Amino acid sequence: MRKLTFILSILSVLAVSLRTTALPPQWFEVEYHAYVEVFDLNNNPVSGVPVKLTVDARIGEEEYYNIIRTSTGYTNSNGYVSLTCYIDYYDYPQLNCMFVNVQGTTYSVFQQSGTYSNSSRTIYPDIWVMTQQDDQDIDGIPDIWESQIAEKFKPVLHKHHDDLQGGLYNFEELLDNHSTLCATFIENIDHYDPYTQENTLLTFIHSKTWRGNPLNLHQVGVESGDNTDPDFPKPYPCTVSFPYTWAWNSFKKMDENASAQTQFLLDIDNDIGKTGHSGSPVGTRPVYYHVYKMNDVYYLQYWYFFTMNDISSQTQNEIWHEGDWEHVSIKINRENGVFKPQEVNFYIHSGGITYSASTCWWSGTQNATYTGLQRGYDEAHTHLHIWIAKNAHASYNRNAPVYQFAVQVEFGIS
Repeated sequence: MRKLTFILSILSVLAVSLRTTALPPQWFEVEYHAYVEVFDLNNNPVSGVPVKLTVDARIGEEEYYNIIRTSTGYTNSNGYVSLTCYIDYYDYPQLNCMFVNVQGTTYSVFQQSGTYSNSSRTIYPDIWVMTQQDDQDIDGIPDIWESQIAEKFKPVLHKHHDDLQGGLYNFEELLDNHSTLCATFIENIDHYDPYTQENTLLTFIHSKTWRGNPLNLHQVGVESGDNTDPDFPKPYPCTVSFPYTWAWNSFKKMDENASAQTQFLLDIDNDIGKTGHSGSPVGTRPVYYHVYKMNDVYYLQYWYFFTMNDISSQTQNEIWHEGDWEHVSIKINRENGVFKPQEVNFYIHSGGITYSASTCWWSGTQNATYTGLQRGYDEAHTHLHIWIAKNAHASYNRNAPVYQFAVQVEFGIS
């Protein structure tokens, strides 16, 4: 009887304990939430967009290791999706980070906010997406934005009155009708002496020329649309594809350390370049442009092409070369949906000079006049003015110091 009483007493204590003690922590799960909204270029909600939440956490009490949890869903008709990941409480999770991204290839992101956290377990991402049709050059910027930016800041170029160049030239027209592309294999290149114009170790092995336009270039310019090359590594965006399988080290070698290299040269017809200094007819002189984005900052480049760079008459030497690409770059922020220039870099032959937009010269129209020209940018004066150096064609801001001399003068009194 005493044994039975003792057992009943223990059961009573356990019952009281269960009523007064919370459930142990290992019975719970830690939740991580993302409440996502997705919009298009015009801030309209986009349905059917696949969105993924990824949670990266560290778990364990004494020995730690990382664990990944994911959750994927599709936006509804309101462009909204709620995503949740779970990690057992008994794993003692500590958040490393959590983030949201759009899945698949149908949509690409051009703007987003609130998609990452390394502290809060709840985030509220806003994501703006575009389709491949919206971004045909696949550079992460809506094509219509690129066109709008280029149109807004279209420059006015001021040519020196004594410049030999007839004006800007249409580069595609040059490729089609007034140049020859030469590919030459050169063996044992040592060094090139600019004074003697000689290289004793340079040996020509084989050459090939193409007349016309083998590059199949896409016309670019502020009136014709943007280029299709997102990287723009060279002065003109193009990919060269020839029906030959020449390799950089092909053909014969003079010794074990020598190899053949392919050199390309665009030889401009003399009546257009060297002796002609020609420009295209007025109305057919394109200014090319390229827009790219880095760290939420936009960069706009304007490129313009001259057939010659010739300062022989300004020096005691015959200094000239055919083909002369020049450009300026504008650093742009997007503030409340408005693109505003911050800085302008005027490029010279070995770099450039950067000015604040407030110290550059702008006008409200593209008229080639000084009327309405002002120092400093505002939304009524959006067209950048550029001054082109005589025959060398470097780009300058107005009244920029082209040459600077330090002169020491001594005075004597007798």
